[in-house]
Amino acid sequence: MLNKINHINFGARVIVGNTATNQSPFGYYFNSYINAPVPSLKMDSESVMTLNSDIIRHIIASQSSSSTINPTLSQDDTETPIRQTDFNMSGDELYQRHKLLLDNEEQKWQIAGKKFQEKYASQIEKICSGQTHSNRSQLVDDIIQVNDFLADGTQFNINTEDAQFKDLTHSDEAAIFLINHNLPPNDIILSYAFISELYKGYKANGKQSTCPLPRLTMNDALIGNFPRKFSKKFRETEAVGVNALPYATKERSEDNNKQMNPIIEEFNQNKSHIFIFPEGRRSYYRNDLTFRERFQYGIAKIIQKSLESKKKVKVVSLGVDYKNGTGSIYVGKPLYFEKQDKAVSINKG
Repeated sequence: MLNKINHINFGARVIVGNTATNQSPFGYYFNSYINAPVPSLKMDSESVMTLNSDIIRHIIASQSSSSTINPTLSQDDTETPIRQTDFNMSGDELYQRHKLLLDNEEQKWQIAGKKFQEKYASQIEKICSGQTHSNRSQLVDDIIQVNDFLADGTQFNINTEDAQFKDLTHSDEAAIFLINHNLPPNDIILSYAFISELYKGYKANGKQSTCPLPRLTMNDALIGNFPRKFSKKFRETEAVGVNALPYATKERSEDNNKQMNPIIEEFNQNKSHIFIFPEGRRSYYRNDLTFRERFQYGIAKIIQKSLESKKKVKVVSLGVDYKNGTGSIYVGKPLYFEKQDKAVSINKG
């Protein structure tokens, strides 16, 4: 499903906001995090390398023992043999070593948030000056405004002429959108661009009052270190902060269940779309993991939980690519997961 796409000039060319912008606001925020001075690290370089190696081995071990729904991939990927490893350290044990690095990352996000506030103070004030509207039609305008701001200056091609995009903008049915996550920050920026384009489509078709609202799952550290006003606005319009550890721990499971259960309930009632990057932070290890290993099975659990209430679950893949200053967004054809007795069938929409 989430095939790696080559950069192609298909569909409509879209430009978000100001074409003179050299870097989108979110690109500036993300790159400020990347380039922030590294705080004093309590681990030597050899310990960091050993930790990262153990994280990779833990992921491989957990994937090899997993047998849940795998709503992925191209035929080539599904035929890739599952690698085996005898690594048996638990996620909770791994986290005790990893949290020293995570503390440093939090400090870097804080630095990025301050730089973001300094550069975009006037735009943030304008966006956040009023309350987020409870009126659905006005809320759609807020969603478009927030995503246009984050993706400002982005140029991309999107297959809006295909039936799958048109069907989305005419429908009230909620979907789970899966977005590949192998070129940050551009894949994240293109997700904002897509959300803006989708809700402009709903607005053009008079669907503001009935369309599902966006729920975009992201690293909570990223959301939480935006300037306070903007972080609040972002959460009100779409952002759902999750614990983005690349492996399971008891704390991560509890945190994410608390965040996701209400969102799944909204999805079951066709009130909200769920946008998710199935690779999550595992994309950081993309050179050492196969795509199957990067694909986290939390999405399978969401599908299984939804099938307890819904007859079928609609899943749409978004393939994104970025090259030479222009993005590509390909909206895939939907797949429907349906529960039949104890099995789950997958049918094309």
